[in-house]
Amino acid sequence: MSNEARGYDRGRPPLELVDCPLCESHDGRVLGREGACFRVLRCKSCGLIYVSPRVVDPERSFWGAREGYLAAAEEVLNGREPSFRDPNYNEVLDLLERRIPRGRLLEVGSHLGFALRLAQARGWEVVGVEPSRPLAELSREYFGVPVLTGLIEEVDLPNASFDAVLLIDVLEHVKNPRQFLARVERLLRPGGVVALQLPNTYFTLLKAAVIHKGLRREDHVVFDAEEHVCHYTESTLAAMLETAGLELIDVRPGRPVQWAGRYQIADGIAKQHAMPWYRGFGLRASRQALYLLARAVSAARPGRVGATATNMVALARRPTESC
Repeated sequence: MSNEARGYDRGRPPLELVDCPLCESHDGRVLGREGACFRVLRCKSCGLIYVSPRVVDPERSFWGAREGYLAAAEEVLNGREPSFRDPNYNEVLDLLERRIPRGRLLEVGSHLGFALRLAQARGWEVVGVEPSRPLAELSREYFGVPVLTGLIEEVDLPNASFDAVLLIDVLEHVKNPRQFLARVERLLRPGGVVALQLPNTYFTLLKAAVIHKGLRREDHVVFDAEEHVCHYTESTLAAMLETAGLELIDVRPGRPVQWAGRYQIADGIAKQHAMPWYRGFGLRASRQALYLLARAVSAARPGRVGATATNMVALARRPTESC
């Protein structure tokens, strides 16, 4: 696959040094390193964990060719199989629908439209925004969902035109989250809700401690620093949302994304291969146990996710404007 289709040369990606994306401080403590060049830092001023040096355009890091996406997801695109991530999408939609009636919904970073197809079937009027042209095209062709091609800062959408916005595995990829969330806030109607799913940084730090320090496997990728340029906890997520005038109203453990499978990056495309039940049983059981433990912690301490949940789901609201 050409570097143009991929977005950049993965062997020599263009890099940049950056200050903290939340508070703009330049004083960070090194938590770890990945690959030949990426440093993971914790801001000494606000606590946000971020990557510097980082890839200049992280949103392009796993763009692939149309043929690769078709080969990886043909069964789902043709409706013969569900997506292995459907339970995660439904979890976010369930949480959203407890807070707001079904209305007009925008998904930013809609990928192949798997979440949009579920939301549309549940009665939402959906629109997607996806910067990868092949992904946007396949969403329109196979699911008939309206998906605009481009970054959220580039597409022409009227302000205050959506009741809800989905950000599923998106915010951790965004290099300028303050500007990004400010655009999301403008697109929401007063009282509108943002629903997010993103990795749980406490779990990532726990995994890094076990693998990098305990097992001495310092070359093992834990932070996914090439693509995940910001790592959020409940407090730093709330602070980042607040910069855009959004109020965090719910945060809780999220279901594991990969219950039992082999994850592979090939030609710029992330592929999930299911394991036979007898090979994946131990992994599935351990992730389920950790998830249930995280739910118990969250029930005892609402608003806390704990360290054993691989992901967190959250809701944020644009305040209703006063008369």
